[in-house]
Amino acid sequence: MKKIVNRLITALMLTALTGFLACNEDLGNYDYKTINVVDSINNVADVYDVSIGDTLRITPHLVFSQGEDEGLFTFKWYYRASDQWNLLQEGKNFEQEIAPPIGTNRSMAFEIVNKETGLPYRKLFSTRVTTPLAKGYIALCESEDGFDIDMVAYLPNAGKFNLYKNILEASESALPRQGVKPVDILTFRDATAPHPFQTDGSSYSVYILTDQYTTRIKSSDFSWSPDYDISSQIESGQYLDTEYKQQGKPIIAKRMVVTEYTSASIPSQRTWLYHVNENGEGNWFFTQTYPMWRFFAVRLNMNGGGSDAPRYEPAPYISSQSTLASLLYDKDNHRFMTVVLPGANNTTSFSGFYYTNPLPVEPDGGAFSYSDPNYEDLLYMGERQYGNNLQRGIAIMKQKDGSYKYLEFSLTNSTVSSTQLVQPANRLRACLFPSGSRIDEMKFIAAYPDYPGNPFIYYVTRDNKVFRADISSANAVVDDITSTFIKDGYSEITQFEFLLPRTYNSSDCPVSMRFGLAVATYDASLGKEKGGKLEIFLLKEGSSSGELELAKYPTDKELADNPREDGYQVTMSWKDMGRIVGLDYKQQ
Repeated sequence: MKKIVNRLITALMLTALTGFLACNEDLGNYDYKTINVVDSINNVADVYDVSIGDTLRITPHLVFSQGEDEGLFTFKWYYRASDQWNLLQEGKNFEQEIAPPIGTNRSMAFEIVNKETGLPYRKLFSTRVTTPLAKGYIALCESEDGFDIDMVAYLPNAGKFNLYKNILEASESALPRQGVKPVDILTFRDATAPHPFQTDGSSYSVYILTDQYTTRIKSSDFSWSPDYDISSQIESGQYLDTEYKQQGKPIIAKRMVVTEYTSASIPSQRTWLYHVNENGEGNWFFTQTYPMWRFFAVRLNMNGGGSDAPRYEPAPYISSQSTLASLLYDKDNHRFMTVVLPGANNTTSFSGFYYTNPLPVEPDGGAFSYSDPNYEDLLYMGERQYGNNLQRGIAIMKQKDGSYKYLEFSLTNSTVSSTQLVQPANRLRACLFPSGSRIDEMKFIAAYPDYPGNPFIYYVTRDNKVFRADISSANAVVDDITSTFIKDGYSEITQFEFLLPRTYNSSDCPVSMRFGLAVATYDASLGKEKGGKLEIFLLKEGSSSGELELAKYPTDKELADNPREDGYQVTMSWKDMGRIVGLDYKQQ
C-alpha cells in the first residue's frame, strides 16, 4: 500500500512539473514590443493672433518615447465650425492662409495617430483673427455674380501700404451678395454706427449702396446683421417710413453724400440721401446727430416749410459743407435752392426746418449770378475741399447758347445763411468752357483740393478720355491727358476722385498722400475678379500746370529727408483687384 501511495505522489509531481515547464515555454512564444508613444507636443501655442491675409505657419516639435519615427504616425489639422470638427490639412507642419474657412476666430486641433495601435494624441489651440484694415483706400468691387471689398490698407506703425482682397469672403460675412449689383461705398465718423440703438463704440460707419439694398457693416471686422439696414434710421410716420418701411419695400439710395463740420467745438456730420421712387421721382433726405438727433425724415425738395409745401424735382447733386448753408437745384424751375437746416435754436418740428427756399435776391457784384437768365440746366454740383476747414462749392451750368459755365462759391463754416451765400465776396469764380471741351460728356469730375494754389479740375468722359482744365482765367484752358491713365490694356476708368480724409490726421494717411487722386481702371480681358487696378496720382513736383504723375510712398523727397533703414518704397499702383465701382478713404 505504501508503495502505491509513493508512486501516486511521484506521478502528480511529475505532471505538475511538466505543466510548469510547458507554461514557461508558452510565455517565450510571444514577442512583446514597447509602444512608441508621443510624450509631448511642443511649439504649438495655445493662441495665435493673426490678421486676415496672413499665412499661419506652425512647425511642431514632437518628443517620442522611443525616438523619432514619424513614419509610424499620421498628422492632421482640424478646425471647429457648426459644432463639429472639420479636416483642414494633413501633414506634420501647418501652413494656411487666414481666409475661409479660418477667416474668423476658430478653435483648432493638431492630431497625431499611431498607425499600428490607432492611439491618438491631440493638441488643442485657437486663432484670434484681427484685421489690419482700419485705415486706407477701401474699394467696392463688382464680381461676376455679386461683389466684395478690396482694400489697400495703410499700416501706420510699419509705414507701409498692403493690398488685401475679397475681405467679405475672407471674413465670412453674412451680407447677401450673390446677384447683387454694387453701387458705392461710404465711410465716415458716425456715433450711430452700426445701428442707432445697437452702437458698437467705434463711432465709425461703413455704408454699402447696391441695387437691392442700402446697409452698414461694422468698421472693425466687416461683419453684418440685417438690423444694420438703412431702414433702422428712418423717422416713424415720415415719407420713407409710410411709403417703404411699413410696406416692406427696400430703401435703395442712389447716392449718399457726407459733410463734416464743427459746431460749438463738437465735430459733427450730416448725411444726405438721394432716393428715386417707383415713378422715377427723386427726393433728397437728411440726417444728423447735432445739435439734435434726427433720422431721415421729410423730403428736402419742398419749396418752403409745412406739410402742404409744393414738391419740385431736384437734381441728383448737392453742395454742402458749412454749418447751415447748403444748395440743391430745382430742375422744374431752373433755380438754386438753399436748404434750411436746424441750428441750436431751431424749432424741433420737422416742418420747421427740413425744407428749401429759393436763394434771396443777390446784391450786384461777384464773379457770377446764381439767377443768370442764360442758365438752362445744372450739369453738376459738388465741392472742392481742403482739410476740414476750407470748403468751396462748385457748379457747372449749361447755358442757353449751348456753352458751359463753371461757378465756384464759398461754403466755409462762416457762411451760415443764404443771405451770406449770395454776397459778392462769396461768389468767387466763373469760367467758360470752350466748344470741344467735352465737359458735357463727363462721367467723373475731380477738383484739385489745394485751392487757390492749384486752380485745376480733371474730368473723364463716357468714352474714357481724360481732360485737365485750368480755370484760373475767364476761359478754361483744356488739355487731353488720357495717356497718363489709360495704358497696358486698362481701357476703362471706373472711379476717379481725390480721396482726401474727411478729418485729417497723419496717423490716418501719410502727409504726402493727402491730396492723392485715386484712379480705378479696368481691363475687361482679365475679368471682373482680377481686372481692376487702383493707382494714386500726385501733382508733379514743381509743376505749375496741373501735371500729375504716379505717386510713390515714401516720395523721393521724403526718403531724401528721412532715409528708411528697411529701404521700403512702393509705387502706388495695385493690380489684380476686382472691378472697382466705389472708393473711399477709411480712417478707422
